[in-house]
Amino acid sequence: MLTEQDRQRYMRQIVMKGIGEEGQQKLKDSKVLVIGAGGLGSPVLFYLAAAGIGEIGIVDNDTVSLSNLNRQILHTDDDIDVPKVESAVNKLQKLNYDTKYNVMQLYLDEGNMEEILSQYDLVVDCVDNNETRYLINHYAVKLGIPLVEGGVRGLEGYILPILPGKTPCYRCVYPEKTNNAPGPIPILGGTAGAVGSMQAVVAVRMLLGQSVPAGKLTFFQFAGLTSYQMEVFRDPDCPDCGKLY
Repeated sequence: MLTEQDRQRYMRQIVMKGIGEEGQQKLKDSKVLVIGAGGLGSPVLFYLAAAGIGEIGIVDNDTVSLSNLNRQILHTDDDIDVPKVESAVNKLQKLNYDTKYNVMQLYLDEGNMEEILSQYDLVVDCVDNNETRYLINHYAVKLGIPLVEGGVRGLEGYILPILPGKTPCYRCVYPEKTNNAPGPIPILGGTAGAVGSMQAVVAVRMLLGQSVPAGKLTFFQFAGLTSYQMEVFRDPDCPDCGKLY
C-alpha cells in the first residue's frame, strides 16, 4: 500500500494518465533485474529507482576504472577500483532508500542465469558483449520474462522490447552470433545516457501493462537527432522462441 510519503514523492507520476495510485502500486510491487551497471545501466538504474520500483537487482562483475567516467554517471573518481555494483548501490540508496537493492558482483553464465532471472518480473539488458546478450535473451524467453534490450556505439543506439510469446526475440532479429569488435567501444557519454533513459521508460511502461513498440527495432542517430523504427518478425525456427508461438 502506498504511504503518504509515497504519494508525495511520486506525485508527478501519479497524476499522469494511465498511472495513478494503482499504477504506482504496481511499480512498488515490481522486481526488475538490471544487468550491467555501466554506461546504459547508470541511467536505467537511476530512473528505475527514482520511479519507485520496489526491488532492483544489479548484476556486474567489473570494477570502476578511470576510462568509465565519461559515460558511467553512477561512478566518480572516488570509486576507482571499487566494484561497480557497490558504487551503484551507494548512490541509489541516497536517491531512494525505500527501494530494495540486490547486489550481485558476478559474471552471468549458463550456471547461474536461470536461477537469477527467475526471481524478477522484468529484465533490462545493459551489457556490452554479445555472448552475454544472447544468453540473457535465451533465458528471458525460456522463463517468459519481458526484456528490454538496448545497445550503443559512438553516436548511435537501439532499443528492442521483447515480450516472450508475443514478439520476436533478439535471436530472431540477429540469428548469428557475432564477435565483439576489437579494442574499446567508441562512445559519447550522452548517447548512453539517452538510450539508457529510454530503456527505463520502456521498462516502466511494460511493468504498467502499457503499450511499447513491440515487434519494432528502434534505432537512434544522435549526430542528426534522428530515429527510425524497423518492423521485425519472429523466426518460426528460432532456437530460443520458435516453440513459443
